[in-house]
Amino acid sequence: MQTLLSIFNRLTSIITIKQYKKILPNGSKSSMFLRVYLWWNIQLTPFGKAIFIIWMISGLPAAITLERQTYMIGLGLGILMSFNYFISYFLIHLKANVKRLSNEPVHAGETIEGVFEVEPIGWTSIQDLEVFEKELPYGISQENFAYCAFAQKNKKVRVPYKIQTEERGRYDLTKVIISTFYPFGIVRKVKEVNCPTQLIVYPKLLNIKEISLHKGRSYQLSKSLESKHTDEENEYIGNKEYVYGDSFHKLDHKAWARLGFPITKVYKGEYEEKTGIFFLPATSTNKKEKKFETAISVVATIGNHLLINRDKYNFVTYQKNNLIEVEDIEYSANFFLALASIEKEKFDQKFIEQGLSKLIDNSTAIIIVLAHWNKKFNDILVKTLKENIYIKLIFCSSTLPNELSNLQNQFLDIHLVNQDLINQDNFSL
Repeated sequence: MQTLLSIFNRLTSIITIKQYKKILPNGSKSSMFLRVYLWWNIQLTPFGKAIFIIWMISGLPAAITLERQTYMIGLGLGILMSFNYFISYFLIHLKANVKRLSNEPVHAGETIEGVFEVEPIGWTSIQDLEVFEKELPYGISQENFAYCAFAQKNKKVRVPYKIQTEERGRYDLTKVIISTFYPFGIVRKVKEVNCPTQLIVYPKLLNIKEISLHKGRSYQLSKSLESKHTDEENEYIGNKEYVYGDSFHKLDHKAWARLGFPITKVYKGEYEEKTGIFFLPATSTNKKEKKFETAISVVATIGNHLLINRDKYNFVTYQKNNLIEVEDIEYSANFFLALASIEKEKFDQKFIEQGLSKLIDNSTAIIIVLAHWNKKFNDILVKTLKENIYIKLIFCSSTLPNELSNLQNQFLDIHLVNQDLINQDNFSL
């Protein structure tokens, strides 16, 4: 029965929320169109819509043709709806305090699960109580309303709710609607309640199986660590293959003699803070292009992968003429929070050079993620490669620019990420 009512409700809906927002011009909040829309889609239940349609088909023509039997049917339905309106608006006091008890951030594509705490403060208890958002911005949706069969007067009741997320971002919600369709399920009595909150949706995580970082290629002691000489940082933790730039004093001669090629000792002070992530927010002017969101998902997945492997890292990007830095990331919340609100920016050579310079000083490997290629970035990349630091460049595109293909060498790994690669169950970078 519930399924049939749900189907009927969809079939009898005049217009969807998205279409409604497109058609209604600005400043028409009190228009007759809006009132009819709210009455039909919010105030009337599916059962109420069915009664109204039958009344329109039978009652109105009967008033003109004066057919007694049909006229009595329409009159009876009209009295039933009027009686329901009388009970709803004069005998049921719909007044309550509403609070949100839990609201944890999730990744795009996941469901936000929270709890409303409702306390009726009117002179009546509330039966068949529904709680739902007054308005949801683009990017999140709510298909099923939070429902409670009975809320006793002056007693708190907890009602779980779910919101589906589609896109990352920070969403400010101000009001919720509480409603009841008691006693006959024909019309709803609705009321707005202030319940402000902010929903945070992190970027979507991709199915990346492995991220290879060949840190041994340019395993240099970062400048910020050269001044540190604590016992913990001088702790020997292993060996790696010698590469150009390694100190001669750190050679493991016994391992060299045993293996036949140079081996360098690695200490804990060199191992920590070895990876830097730089996101270039510059993108094309094509609004339909989805490469920007793909690039942010790649950045989020890489950071999450490093944290799973207990690798600390630094993240740098720029927004609104400011350099954004998240240093010594050990917990995903700070990193994902920064990514949730990043927007597209113009190509800014000054901030790009500053950001890469900071990562060079504090990292032994840098991951650069970009969605749009700018020829000016080629000169910056050439300058960065002269530091002999390993760079993994991830370009969210299907084609490789000629400038990039000419730059690839032992210190630069280039990966293309396109939709076909993302659709795979697992892929490596």
